[in-house]
Amino acid sequence: RKDHPGLEAVSCGAILSNYQRLRVESVCETLGLKVLAFMWMQDQSRLLRQMIEGGLDARIVKVASMGLEAKHVGRSILESDFASYVFKLGSQWGVHVCGEGGEYETAVLDAPLYRHVVRLSS
Repeated sequence: RKDHPGLEAVSCGAILSNYQRLRVESVCETLGLKVLAFMWMQDQSRLLRQMIEGGLDARIVKVASMGLEAKHVGRSILESDFASYVFKLGSQWGVHVCGEGGEYETAVLDAPLYRHVVRLSS
């Protein structure tokens, strides 16, 4: 906080994970910061649609769920066929479409608030 004296709050991406939310809240309390948890307990299908409509280029970096395989790593939620597949997994098998059950992890490479696209090299 001393390096960023104007910092007032931290945005937390937790949707369902009490562990994640409580950890962020604990750190923020220690630092005297507010926690912004806009996605907390929101409907995941709605959130994923909002992310897609908002142009969030979230790429799959890890899979750990029935129906998701290594071939899906690197795929973006902006790819309509992949997004449809994730929604299908949710409706057929109860997979958390935002990955809140640990089904997958993502890295956001581009978003409207980013100044530059994150480029990955092999």
